Amino acid sequence: MTARSNSDITLPEIELPAPGRAGQTPCLTVLYHPDVSRIGDRLQICLKDSDAEVSLHRFGPDFSDIEEQTAKPLGDQHLSRAPLRFRSHEQGLEVDATDHGSSVALAGQRLDSRHTLSVEEIGRGVSLMLARRIVLLIHYGPEEYSSAPDCGLIGQGAAMLRIRELVARIAKESSPVLLMGE
Repeated sequence: MTARSNSDITLPEIELPAPGRAGQTPCLTVLYHPDVSRIGDRLQICLKDSDAEVSLHRFGPDFSDIEEQTAKPLGDQHLSRAPLRFRSHEQGLEVDATDHGSSVALAGQRLDSRHTLSVEEIGRGVSLMLARRIVLLIHYGPEEYSSAPDCGLIGQGAAMLRIRELVARIAKESSPVLLMGE
């Protein structure tokens, strides 16, 4: 972290992690689900081996609810039992909808076959719509959830983790602090 001086105030600059950097793993976060309590649930796509794949379908794998610390599958009856497959590549992450029975849209475009998302695309975040009912975000997230306090801030991801850690560290000081930004 560096500081930039602007007249009489000092603004800290927070270094954001580059997409796909060590400590980051592809994740699926629920943006919309018919059961709105599922919004925000997350699945880490841990693909350590080059031959490994994650199969996503109605009954699995389990998405974690950070607040309740529970995990359960998407479970929507309109979602196919046939899997949507994710495979890791040097170029990024392959999404394979070849045998998936429900409609799949990746970044707003219908997907009936395989498509490889680049590291940069995943870094920006890509929407994935399943059965026209569930919307997921494919993005990079920290490998493990942080134990940093939430500090009243809403959001997940590497940037929010760093901000929470910075706020927790600064909160121990006795000098006044002005937080600026969105």
